[in-house]
Amino acid sequence: VGFYALLGMGAMMGASLQAPLAALTAIMELTYNPGIIMPGMLVIVVAQLTASEVFKKQSLFITMLRSNGLDLTIDPVLQVLRSVGVISVLERKFRHFPPEISLSMAKQFLASGSEWIIINNENGIASVLMPSTELAKYLSRDVSEITVEQQADDNTINLLDIPAKRFSLTPLSFQANLMQAHEYLSAGAEALFVVFREDKINENTHIYGIITKQTIEEAYIPKALASKGLGNK
Repeated sequence: VGFYALLGMGAMMGASLQAPLAALTAIMELTYNPGIIMPGMLVIVVAQLTASEVFKKQSLFITMLRSNGLDLTIDPVLQVLRSVGVISVLERKFRHFPPEISLSMAKQFLASGSEWIIINNENGIASVLMPSTELAKYLSRDVSEITVEQQADDNTINLLDIPAKRFSLTPLSFQANLMQAHEYLSAGAEALFVVFREDKINENTHIYGIITKQTIEEAYIPKALASKGLGNK
C-alpha cells in the first residue's frame, strides 16, 4: 500500500509542479529503494504529459504568479518593457480644457507648443485625449468660416464635436512600468494618463503625463538597440 501511495505522490508532484526529476528524487529518498525508479518514471511522465499536453496546465508556481499579476514569460520585448518605469517616458506637453473653449484660447494653446489636449468631462475629470495637430487642422480648414462669423473671444469651439482623432483616457499609477501600460493598451485602453493612485480620481487629481502606444514604441526601440550593442550605430 505504501508503495502505491508513494507512486501517487510522485505523479501528483510531477503533474502539479511540472518537475519530474524533483518528484522522482523525492520518492527515491523516501523509499531508499532503486527499484522504484522505473515505475516512478512511468507514472510521473504519464501524469505530467496528461496535465501539460491534454489539459494544458502549467506549473503551480507559474499559475500562482499569474494570479497575482506577475508573468515570467521569457520575451526580450517584455523584459525591456518591465525594466522601464512609465514616469521616465511620459508625454508632458499637455493642457487641460473643458469641452468648450473660446477661439482665442485655442489659438493661445497652439502658440504655446503643447502637443496634447486633455478634455475634462462635466465632473472635471480627464476623459478624452486629443492631439493638438487635430485642433490646428480644424482651425486652418475653417479659418474663412470663422472670420466671416466673428472674431470675438466668445466664439467657442466644442472639442468633442469637431472632426478630429480622439482617444479615451484610462488612469494608470505612476509606479507602473511599461509592461503594465502595454497590458492596459492591449486590453482595450486607447491612451493612459499617469496619476499617483489610479483608484482615486477626482477633479483635483494631479496628472504626471500621458502614455500612448507610440510612447511605448519610442521608448522600447532605443533600449532594445542599446541591449544589442547598436546604440551608437
